[in-house]
Amino acid sequence: MEFRYNIIILFMFTVLFFVIRSQGPTACVYEDKYGSRRPICLCFTGVVNCSGQNLTYIPKIPNNTQTLDLSVNSIRRLDINSFEEISIGSPNLVKLYVFKNRISSVDRKCLHKLKALTTLDASFNNARNPTLIANLTDGIATTLENLLLESMDLTTILPNVSKNLEQSNLNKLSFKNNSIQQVDFHIFNLKRLKRLDLSYNSLRSINISLSTSLNSLSLSSNHLTGLPVCCDRRPGLPSLEAIYLDNNCIRKLDMKRINCLSNLKMLNISNTQIERIPTKAFYYLRSLQAVTIEKTESLTQVERNAFESQSLINIYISKNHMLFDYQYIDNATMFQNVPALTRLDLSYNEMKHMEQIHWSNMLCNATGITYLDVSKTGLYYAPFAFTECLLNLTFLSMAGNWIRYLPPQYFVPLKSLTHLDLNENKLAVFSALDFPPTFVHHLSLLDLRFNPFICDCKIIFFLKFAKMYKKIMVGYPKNFECYNGTVITKVANVFTQKSCLLQTEVSEIINCTSFSVILMVVLTSAIYRYRWKLRYILFVLKFQRRKCTNTNNVSHVHDVYVSSADEDFDIVYRQLVSELENKGLNVFFPYRDARPGTIAIRESLEHLDSSKYVLLCVSNAYAQDNWCEFEACMALERSIYEQGEDDIIVAIILEEIDSNNVTKIIDKITRTGDYLKWDANLDTINLFWRKLEQRLHYQCHERPRFIPNSQMFSINQSDEH
Repeated sequence: MEFRYNIIILFMFTVLFFVIRSQGPTACVYEDKYGSRRPICLCFTGVVNCSGQNLTYIPKIPNNTQTLDLSVNSIRRLDINSFEEISIGSPNLVKLYVFKNRISSVDRKCLHKLKALTTLDASFNNARNPTLIANLTDGIATTLENLLLESMDLTTILPNVSKNLEQSNLNKLSFKNNSIQQVDFHIFNLKRLKRLDLSYNSLRSINISLSTSLNSLSLSSNHLTGLPVCCDRRPGLPSLEAIYLDNNCIRKLDMKRINCLSNLKMLNISNTQIERIPTKAFYYLRSLQAVTIEKTESLTQVERNAFESQSLINIYISKNHMLFDYQYIDNATMFQNVPALTRLDLSYNEMKHMEQIHWSNMLCNATGITYLDVSKTGLYYAPFAFTECLLNLTFLSMAGNWIRYLPPQYFVPLKSLTHLDLNENKLAVFSALDFPPTFVHHLSLLDLRFNPFICDCKIIFFLKFAKMYKKIMVGYPKNFECYNGTVITKVANVFTQKSCLLQTEVSEIINCTSFSVILMVVLTSAIYRYRWKLRYILFVLKFQRRKCTNTNNVSHVHDVYVSSADEDFDIVYRQLVSELENKGLNVFFPYRDARPGTIAIRESLEHLDSSKYVLLCVSNAYAQDNWCEFEACMALERSIYEQGEDDIIVAIILEEIDSNNVTKIIDKITRTGDYLKWDANLDTINLFWRKLEQRLHYQCHERPRFIPNSQMFSINQSDEH
């Protein structure tokens, strides 16, 4: 059964092929030359095509021909008999193409027998003689609707041409790309003429105020220095809807010359030398719907309410490289009172200096805009006015700018947007907040090409997004590349989700390990730096030391607790401890009195707390000894909490302390100057002991005997023996 269906389908395609082939163009006119017969024309349902055969004559063609194409040949002359046979055999010939020949001579009324002719194209022939066009149109059929006389080196249009065409149904007349400097104003009197093309000529001025039927007029690429005069005479141009004045030397918008064009809908004044758009320039053109002012680099000033109009729908002011500066352009009123505005093209202008407030002032007056193009304007951020004021946007182009960042969910308010162009910006990363599904579902085109994506795992979202919405992504993946710091690669070949997940896990492990190591180093450093403080805190927590109880009335076990460094043992023990004990004071000296095998911190703190006074023998060695610093710190803390009448700390400076050895605790002890200074001089030793008596509140019956440092060594040796 399936085989039978295949045979039937093959047979149908074969029949269709031969039917189409039988109806295609076939050779119908031949030329006998040098004993050979060659085809020179192809025929197809009333059309005879003899184009490009290098013919120098008009061949005999089949009867009932409706379209004859003799273009791109070498015909030099059209005489009165050139089309006589054709007019007899093909009285319904309606279209004749003789462009790109070498016609330089034309007899009068050479076409008068072609009574049904509607289209004549004689462009690209040498017609420098102005009478050639007059002869060509002499006696031409009244049915003529389209006449194309382009690129014929014409310099003027004789009045006879207008007269010859008066009775015709001419709808379109084109003199494009000639050298015409002056136009006979009667050409505008043609009653049915709707489209007149005089572009690419040498016109310097023109008065066109006498046509009631003209619908479109092109004066592009001439030498006009001002707007054409359209309002001098009645009835003027009541039907004119489009006028093209681009590529001229117009310097000033003298709108009074065209304000009478009540039905004008389209005005193109691009690529001129206009410097200023005056206030309400288009206000009196009541039907105007589109204004195009492009490629006008001389334009620098836009006055207040310049585009004010109740009918304007489209405004194109692109490619002007115009600097949007408040000194020259009134942004706030530029599009004010333009209620019908829906399409706005500002591309290729200098708008990089505009701030958010300027965009809001300019666009929030035109909330009906549905089409906005700000490509190549130097933007380096996404203006909030686009999504706050223009909620009806369907097309938005911000291509070719310097935008590096999109605010989260920036496009979400644009619920009608279908076309979004962000290509050639500096966007390196996209996230789910940039293009949420609620926004993307109504897009039909999204252009993100030529952005400098970064080749890392952050691009995974974009790869998933592009794969999911490939139908709307322009140029994906061909025009999408990313940069990893050294080379540029195709985005689609960068990463896989699995590799990125592995990188993420490894990255987390490295981060956690690094954090742990850093934390350990910091904690170790802190513990080492404050180890004595921590020891004391642990001791307090363990033994519940009472800090805030006033112990002034508590009896003490010892009178004095002496704190000193190992290096100062001889001086402290021989000169201070021994003499204090000789006077009846109960002295606790840790190096001598601490019990072997006990916890040093615990026992020292207990004896320090049970002593009435703490004697700190400060020296450079003392300042460098951590244990001494700990004892001093604990003594200072005790003096603060007890708050007694007498200070329990008595500081004795054994020697001058170097500035490098002055620690915080030493500075606290000596800051007020309330300390005793040990001096080995016999003259000052008595003063030292007198001051010490006052501080310790005891009565010395006998002055201590001073042992010079020179005798200390001999004493130590005798003790050893």
